[in-house]
Amino acid sequence: MAVSPFLGLGPGGTAWLGLAVALVEQVGWATAAIVRAGAPRRVVAATGVVNLLLGLVIVAAKAVIQH
Repeated sequence: MAVSPFLGLGPGGTAWLGLAVALVEQVGWATAAIVRAGAPRRVVAATGVVNLLLGLVIVAAKAVIQH
């Protein structure tokens, strides 16, 4: 969020940037946790895909429900 003025983003662009960062973090942290738990690669991949899909549902909801 702090870099959004340097990128020339307004309030709407800043919100989308924040949402994108949150989505990347959601997938990254979930994947890191399952790797650290020692899960097989198939489970790691499934976890990443499921978290990505859940994040995309949130992104789609934001796109549909504009303020």
